[in-house]
Amino acid sequence: NENIPGKRYKKQFHKAAVEKFFDQVVNVLQENCEKLGINFIAVCGPGFAKEHFAEHFHSYQNSKEKNIEIRVINASSGELSAIYEILRNGSLAALKSDFKLAQDEMIMAKFIEHLGKDNGTAVYGLDQTALSAQMGAVEDLLICDILLRSAVPKQREKIEDTLNATEATRGNVHILSTMNPAGEQLQSYGQIAAILRYKVEL
Repeated sequence: NENIPGKRYKKQFHKAAVEKFFDQVVNVLQENCEKLGINFIAVCGPGFAKEHFAEHFHSYQNSKEKNIEIRVINASSGELSAIYEILRNGSLAALKSDFKLAQDEMIMAKFIEHLGKDNGTAVYGLDQTALSAQMGAVEDLLICDILLRSAVPKQREKIEDTLNATEATRGNVHILSTMNPAGEQLQSYGQIAAILRYKVEL
């Protein structure tokens, strides 16, 4: 618990205490985000403290070249009840939806960029993607949600092997919804694709 002087207690002391408190919170968040693989944080509460903390957190992220997203949500209190409040009113769900949409767009753009380089670090279609995963070359695996739902048994087994091989070699799995533009675009590449760590002979 950090004791922060009131705003009347010399402005510079109050500001220094707030920044020290923010630093402590950022360090705890960063440690736990890295440990648990978290890349999205929502800060809720009344007033403007949450915005100030978000700015402080963004500054830290930029200085350390981290990529954890942080968003602010208005709530009527700064107590535990605020968490239940934003869960009930749908604010958090809306933010998560927007964040997922942005993530899908970014990873699809990254795939197209690698494909355009024509250096063998982007593959698509189940056969090439599965083989690349078995060779441990997949850094990012992109797959349409519709493929996971509609694959025939033999195809599903190959998809599961590809997912397992990607995760076993510390690759990232991205499931893209075909209800969104990025997922629609992925459909034209066989509904499954990958960004590779290095070129492989297929």
